Amino acid sequence: NPPESSIFALGAIVTRPVWEDGAWKPVPMMEITASFDHRIIEGDYGARALEAIKDLLENPALMLC
Repeated sequence: NPPESSIFALGAIVTRPVWEDGAWKPVPMMEITASFDHRIIEGDYGARALEAIKDLLENPALMLC
């Protein structure tokens, strides 16, 4: 989709069972995917961007700093 260098997709929040401390616990999860134009953005930078978004969504207080 020129001139876009990346496209992000956010999925719905779904509660999934996760095995933690010897028991199943319901945990809300959301999938985030991205497509990058590798002529502009290298895969490493794209991965870092996704990780930064993940960190901000898991710790919203970081957005205040």
